[in-house]
Amino acid sequence: VVMLLLLLLARRRKAQQEAEKHLRMARALAEEQPFSADLDLPESSFEGLEVPPPSVKLATAPTPAPAPAPAPAPAPVVVTPPIAAPLVAPAADRSDDVLDKAQSHIAAGRLNQAAALLEEGIKQEPQRSDLRLKLMEVYGQQGDRDAFVAQERQLVANGDNFAQV
Repeated sequence: VVMLLLLLLARRRKAQQEAEKHLRMARALAEEQPFSADLDLPESSFEGLEVPPPSVKLATAPTPAPAPAPAPAPAPVVVTPPIAAPLVAPAADRSDDVLDKAQSHIAAGRLNQAAALLEEGIKQEPQRSDLRLKLMEVYGQQGDRDAFVAQERQLVANGDNFAQV
């Protein structure tokens, strides 16, 4: 019975100590200074981020003069022999493969290899905006601002991508 009473007293004392500890922590938090407005970024941190106006000037395309309709002539029938399937993979498959390989290089932290692979892919297919965007992502991770801006301008120069960028 005495042991049971001692055990209960020890538990009660431990609970009181925990309560006092929590009260001290609450007072310490209440005494801390609130966040100040000094955490806002100064205006000077945004220097150099101005977006230059687009350098591409679009001129209206001249309308072609209507050509007179030629008289229908009988077209000769030409029979072409069937062509065997190409031995080389189509370009779309290769470019997707380039994108997949570049993504695996990026995931492994090999940014230089990913950039070289994407640059070669862009040389082969300059109209592919997905390759340019992935290359811009690599340049952004490397901190290469000049190369990033150059790719961004190339992306904007393609009329299809102007609204997206």
